[in-house]
Amino acid sequence: METLQRAQRVQRPSPPITVLQSFSKKASLAVSAIGSIAILGWIFDLQLLQGIWPGLPSMKVNTAICLLLGGFALFLQQRRRSGLTTIKTQKIDRILIYSSLFLTIAIVTAALIERSFNLILGSDRGLFSSSSNLTVETAGQMSPNTAAAFLLLGVAMLLLSARRPKYLGVQVLSIGAFLVAFTEFLSRTYNQAFFDNFGTLTGIIPNAAGLMLLSAGILFANPDKGLMAVIASDRAGGVMARNLLPAALILPPAFGYFILLGEKLQFYRSDLGISAFGVLNALIFAVLIWQNAKTLCTLDRKKYRAEMALVKTKSELENLVKKRTLQLQTENDRLQKQILESKATEQALHKNYNLLLTLINSIAAALFVKDTDGRYTTINAAGASIIGKPFEEIIGQHDSELFPPEIASKIVETDREVMTGGKTKILEEELPIQGNLRTFLTTKSAYRDGKGNISGIVSISRDITDRKQAEVANRSLAAILEATPDFVGIWDVRGLAVYINKAGRKMLGLDEQEEISHRQIAEFSAASDTLAAAIATAVAGGVWRGEMTFVSVSGQEIPVSQVIVSHSIGGEKPEYFSTIARDISDRQQAENALRLSEERYRSLAIATAQMVWTTDASGVPTEPQRDWMAYTGTSVGDFHDRWIAAVHPEDRDRTLQTWMQAVETKSLYEVEHRLRAADGSYRHFWVRAVPILAGDGSVREWVGTHTDIHDRVQVLEAMRQSVTQYRSQAAQLEKAMRDLHETQAQLIQTEKISSLGQLVAGVAHEINNPINFIYGNITYASQYARELLNLLHLYRENYPDPAPEIAATAEEMEIDYLIDDFPKILESMRVGADRIRDLVVSLRNFSRLDEAQMKAVDIHEGIESTLLILQHKLKAKSDRPEIEIVKEYGNLPKVECYAGQLNQVFMNILANA
Repeated sequence: METLQRAQRVQRPSPPITVLQSFSKKASLAVSAIGSIAILGWIFDLQLLQGIWPGLPSMKVNTAICLLLGGFALFLQQRRRSGLTTIKTQKIDRILIYSSLFLTIAIVTAALIERSFNLILGSDRGLFSSSSNLTVETAGQMSPNTAAAFLLLGVAMLLLSARRPKYLGVQVLSIGAFLVAFTEFLSRTYNQAFFDNFGTLTGIIPNAAGLMLLSAGILFANPDKGLMAVIASDRAGGVMARNLLPAALILPPAFGYFILLGEKLQFYRSDLGISAFGVLNALIFAVLIWQNAKTLCTLDRKKYRAEMALVKTKSELENLVKKRTLQLQTENDRLQKQILESKATEQALHKNYNLLLTLINSIAAALFVKDTDGRYTTINAAGASIIGKPFEEIIGQHDSELFPPEIASKIVETDREVMTGGKTKILEEELPIQGNLRTFLTTKSAYRDGKGNISGIVSISRDITDRKQAEVANRSLAAILEATPDFVGIWDVRGLAVYINKAGRKMLGLDEQEEISHRQIAEFSAASDTLAAAIATAVAGGVWRGEMTFVSVSGQEIPVSQVIVSHSIGGEKPEYFSTIARDISDRQQAENALRLSEERYRSLAIATAQMVWTTDASGVPTEPQRDWMAYTGTSVGDFHDRWIAAVHPEDRDRTLQTWMQAVETKSLYEVEHRLRAADGSYRHFWVRAVPILAGDGSVREWVGTHTDIHDRVQVLEAMRQSVTQYRSQAAQLEKAMRDLHETQAQLIQTEKISSLGQLVAGVAHEINNPINFIYGNITYASQYARELLNLLHLYRENYPDPAPEIAATAEEMEIDYLIDDFPKILESMRVGADRIRDLVVSLRNFSRLDEAQMKAVDIHEGIESTLLILQHKLKAKSDRPEIEIVKEYGNLPKVECYAGQLNQVFMNILANA
C-alpha cells in the first residue's frame, strides 16, 4: 500500500494543451513549407512560387531561408521535448537546432547592419550566385521589420532550447515578433505601408504570414508554461481567452479591410465607413461577450453536473466499497481455508484492492474513511495533503491527534451524529491548512457491513475557500456602493446607464427595481452642453471635477458636486465612465441665507435709530462716523483723537477702563455713560460693541452702537423715589396696626366694662383720624402706582438692555418682585384700613358708651360685633382646629335693654364656651 501511495502518476494533458501543441507542430511544418516553396521558386525562376500566391510580390531569398531554418528548428525542438527519441538523436537534434538558429541570427544581423550603415555585404545576393536565373536586382534586401522579427524569434528559440528554458522570456519575445508581423500584415492588407518610413524595401504579405505562423508556433510550443498557461487553462479564464482572442485578432482587421475596400470602390463615404466599423466592432464584442457568457453558463452547468456526478459517484463508491468489502470478507474466509492453494485468488484480491485504491486517489476531492472508534482506516492523497502529514502517520490516528482541540471536537461531534442517525450529512467546515483556515464542503455518510451494522464513516471534502471569499468580496463591494449616501453611477460610451446605486436612484426618483439600461445619462442633466464638456474633459485628462445640476424624474433640479472618471480597458479610447455626485442643496441654501443676512444687516444699520460706529482692531476709528459727529457736533479730527471728551467727566475713567479691557481680551464691550450733545446737554447712553474676528482668530474690527436711555433712567429714578415713599407709608400703617392689635388684646383682657368703654372710645377717636387719612388716599396711591408700573413696562419693552448701573440697582431692589408685590401691599393696606374701620365700629357698637339709657336694639347686631371682637380666638391653635361658627338667626324684634351690658354678657358666654 505504501508503494502505491508514493507512486508518481503521469497526468494526461488537458484538451486545450493538446490542441495548442498540435497547432505548434503544424505551424513549424507550414513555415518550413513556405520557405521551401519560395526557395524553389528562386531556383527554378518561377514567379508563382516566389510569391507563394498568385499576384503577390516575390519573397526575398534570405527571408525564405530564415523561414525554412526557423520552422525546422521549431520542429526539432518539439521532437526533442517529446522524449520519444533516443539520447543520440536528441544530441543530433540539439546541434541542428543551434546551427539553424545561429545561421538565422547571422543572416538577419547582416541585413540589419546593411540597413543601418548603408553597406553592401552581399548576404542577400551571394546565396544563389551560381544560378543563372537569379540577378542582383531580383534578389533584393531583407526589410528591417522582417529582420527584427527574425532576430526576436531566434533569441526566443535559443531561450527555449536552453537546459532550463525561460518560458516567460520566450513568450514575450514571440509576442513581440508576432505584433511586428501582424502590423506589417495589416498595413499591406490595408495598403497603408506602416514601415515605409524605415526604408524603400519593406516586407510583403507572405513574409508577415510566415512570421505570424512561426511566432504562434513558438508561443504554443509549451502552452502549460508562463503566460500561455492562462489560455490553456480548463478554467473559466482560459475558456474566455480562447473564445475571445481568435475573434479579436481576425474579425476587426477583416471588417476594417472590407470597409476600406468599400471606401476605395466609393460605395460609401469614409465617415459612414468609420461609423460602420464602430458598429461592427460593438456588435462583434457584444456577440463575443454573449458567447462567452453562454460558455460560462455552460461551464457552470457542467460544473453542477460534475458535482452531481461526484455525489452520485460517492454513492456508487459507497456501494462499491460495501460490495468490495463483502467480497474481500468472502475471499478472506476462503483464503483462511485454502491459503496454500489460492494464489490466484490472492492476486485477484490484490488487484481489486489496487483498483479501489486507484479509484480513491483519482478523486480530486479529499476522502477520509474512519472506523466506529474514529480512527482513520483509509485516506486518499488529497486528504493527506489537507492534514499535512504522510499517509502512514495518519492511518490509525484520531482527529484529536491530527487537528487542534476546538476543530477536532467539531469533527468528532458531526461524525457521531452521522453514525448515530445513519443518514448522510452535508456541511461546511473549516480546517487549518499550512497555518491558514480553509473552508470545505464536506459530505459525510455512514457505511455498513454485510449485516447492515454501521462499521464506520466516509467523508468527502472539497475546498470552496476561493468561492466563499469571492462571494464575500462581491457582497462587501455591493454593500459599500449601496450604503454610500452619494450618487454613484456608471454609463458606457453610448451614454446608456449601466449602474446607479440606491442613493442615486432615490435622488433621481427612480424605483430601486427599475431597469435602467435603456436610459440615457443625459436625461438626468439640466444642461446637456455642460455634461458633454465635462465628459470631454474626462476623456482628455482622465477625470473631471465640478458642479452640475441633476434633474429628477419628477422634474426637480438638484445641484450637485460631481466627479466624472473615464475608464479604458486595453486601449486608449474610454469604454465607460463612472461618477460620484453629492447633493449640495443645503450648502447653497446656507450661502443664500448668509447673503440675505448680510443684506438685512446693512438695511438694519441704515434704518435703526441707534448710533452705529466701527473701529479697527486697536480701537481707532478708520472712517468718519456720521451719526456720532452729527449728535455730538464734533469734527472728523476731534472724533479720531478726542472722542472721550464728549463723555461726561464723571464717566470718562470708567468708560476708558472698560474699553481698554475689552480691546485687550477681545471680549464684549458694554458700558453706560452720559454723552454731551451738540447743544451742551448730557443724556444717558447704553454703549455696546462686539469684536469681528478674522480666520486666524485675531480681531479684524469692532462694530458698536450707542442707544439713548435717558428717559428710561429718569423713569427708573422716579419709580425708585415712589417706592421709597410708599414703603415709608406702609411702615407707618404696619406700626398703627401693630399698636391696634396690642390695644385690642388689652381691651379683651380687661374685666372692667367701664375701662373698656373708655379705652374703646379713646382708641376709636385716635384711630379714626389716621384711618380716614389712609382710607382717603389709598385709592389715589393705587392709581399712581399702576400708572408708574405701566410706564416702567413701556421702558422695558423699548429699552430691553439698560445701563449696568441701572441694571445693578434694579437687581439690588429686586424690581420684578417689587412690581409684583407693590400692588399687593396697597391692596393689603386698603383691606387693613377697612378692617380697622369695621373693628372701630364694632367696638363702639359693643361698648355703647354713648347710650346710657335703655332703648330698643337689634340683638343680631350685638352678637355680630361680639363675634368680630373674638375673631382671634376662633382661629386654629396648635392643640385644636379652627372653631366654625354656624349662624341661624331667627326673626326677632328689637329688644328694650342696656345694649352695652347685653353685649358684655354675650362676650362672657362666648369666651367661656
